[in-house]
Amino acid sequence: MDRLKRILFDLIRIPSESNNLKALEEVIEYVEEIFKDKSIYVEKVRVNGKPSIFLAFEKNYNPEILFAGHLDVVPADYEYQFNPTLENGRVYGRGAFDMKGSCASMITLFLELMERNIRKDVSFLFTTDEEVGSKDGVEFWVKEKNLIPKFAIIPDGGFDFKIINEGKGVLHVKFKAKGRSAHGSTPWEGENAAEKLIDLYRDYKIWVDSFKGEEEEPNWKITVSLGKISSGKAVNIVPSEGEMELDFRFPPPWRLREFEEKIREFLKDKEGIVMEVKSSGETFYTPRDNPYLMKFSEAVKKVKKRVEFGRIYGATDGRFFAERGVPVVLIYGVGGGIHGSDEWVDLKSLYELKEVFFNFLESL
Repeated sequence: MDRLKRILFDLIRIPSESNNLKALEEVIEYVEEIFKDKSIYVEKVRVNGKPSIFLAFEKNYNPEILFAGHLDVVPADYEYQFNPTLENGRVYGRGAFDMKGSCASMITLFLELMERNIRKDVSFLFTTDEEVGSKDGVEFWVKEKNLIPKFAIIPDGGFDFKIINEGKGVLHVKFKAKGRSAHGSTPWEGENAAEKLIDLYRDYKIWVDSFKGEEEEPNWKITVSLGKISSGKAVNIVPSEGEMELDFRFPPPWRLREFEEKIREFLKDKEGIVMEVKSSGETFYTPRDNPYLMKFSEAVKKVKKRVEFGRIYGATDGRFFAERGVPVVLIYGVGGGIHGSDEWVDLKSLYELKEVFFNFLESL
């Protein structure tokens, strides 16, 4: 069994579900063991039980290029998903595509750089909490370790080598409403907290629906999703309290701070409602004429004979780098079934992905 395939199979066999601290430790130790006794800089940290590992030729928190990937996976549907299989060129298993396949490509890439004595200003970061928000992984490294590269590559988005250079931001918000209870037969004597929340949501929905997306991509605009709402103790009591959680997504050129300010503006004429930000993430946009992106797209073209750019709707680890002004690019090989029982990755595409990365580094 060749090296990349062996590494991928080994990674999948480790049941590194985001809530399995023992397995998360095991998967990071596996990476650490691969680079044991190598003449490189290795730093392993553990935050709230979640381990991560940083690898580089020399200690440098401001490398020219950073490759970042996560080794945690969502819980498996069946135990057999941690027993990888190869069928018709596809490797099946939990995390095969999201994103142990990409991580196997990056690990093999670094080994090849060492073997060829190609010492670039490049670093690799592997974390274990992306599926639960990245607070103890990439966010820690960026905000506490000040890991700020000149260009970040995250092979965790897109499909079939589409270069993702633009992504939406996210704002998860909880609203708490206060009212005054009364009997359900005399609602005018009370102040309905649930109605306050419903009216607020309607205002947001009207505002969001006033935006028009692009003709070829109509959903590339601000969106809002009502995820949770709760209020009331009984059907015949006007509720005096209530909570609602909304999921906002917003594209560039919006920035997180100005978007949050806009959301708060809706509360100016709303009495008895307070807003709490539960989580957030910045938009990212790397212009196609960015020098690093231009070289990266040429590396893709050299391998795939084509270049295609795209966007991503969901939040990724790229948001933490974007907050610091770092240009970010996402890319995937070929695969499918993410978070499903039949998740798979095309093995050939992982070799091609490694080749893209190698060509890009050689061009610097």
